[in-house]
Amino acid sequence: MNWKKIFRALLALLYPPRCMFCGKRVSSELQACPDCEKEVFPDPVFFQLPMHRQVVYGMAPGTYQGGLRRALIQFKFYGRREYAPYFADKMAEAVQKSGFLDRVSVVTDVPLSRKRLLSRGYNQSALLAKSIAKKLGLPYEETLEKIRDNLPQHQLGVEDRRKNVRQVYHLRDRASVDGKRYLLVDDIVTTGETLSECTRTLFSGGAAGVVCLATAKAGKKPHRISE
Repeated sequence: MNWKKIFRALLALLYPPRCMFCGKRVSSELQACPDCEKEVFPDPVFFQLPMHRQVVYGMAPGTYQGGLRRALIQFKFYGRREYAPYFADKMAEAVQKSGFLDRVSVVTDVPLSRKRLLSRGYNQSALLAKSIAKKLGLPYEETLEKIRDNLPQHQLGVEDRRKNVRQVYHLRDRASVDGKRYLLVDDIVTTGETLSECTRTLFSGGAAGVVCLATAKAGKKPHRISE
């Protein structure tokens, strides 16, 4: 007798699985209903980082609004770690559709400060990055560290966001980035200042290239780019 299967069946009866976006009941193998999935992830969106000397592009499978916004808030702030594999699937698909897969050789993430990591219990971007690396068949490296606990970016205006992340990220001890081409993962991108500062840090260590990947793009309407 398979007690695990019995337990899962009982759990599904007591707490039937529901779409993370609209709350409708879904079958046990799904986390989102087909209608929401089509609406939330129609096509990958693209953006360019606000950098002066390098041209660095990024992509996201969705925009930060509606059901995706609500689900990401639950994932980021309310312990819904189980959302990570689903989001990672959509993010990996966006990379594969974009044509950027051959431009990256290793996956890394935007780190949290030690204080925020202890408070939250996990780094949502690291959960995504590790899962994406497996799906794309690429190595994952914990490359960057956040040396100062700055103010949350979502509380600040554009200029203050830029100042808030300046010199906040360093390469980890013994991190070897020379010649590597990174897929840099974060959950939400608005102005791109956090990703830009992390990208500068990677380039300062000798990285050969950076492509950015987020779950959702917020702010100005994203645009498409030619490969």
